[in-house]
Amino acid sequence: MKKDIYSNIKDKDALESFFECITYCSINNEGVACATACYAKHLKSIESS
Repeated sequence: MKKDIYSNIKDKDALESFFECITYCSINNEGVACATACYAKHLKSIESS
């Protein structure tokens, strides 16, 4: 039954990358300043034999 539900999903539709983010803050005389930086992280493909 599960095979029928997911039969239209191809390997190319699988998750290949995702975003990874980091937030950093600095404290100074003016207060706290925070920023967030994100980048796309690509997953390595696993070849099956």
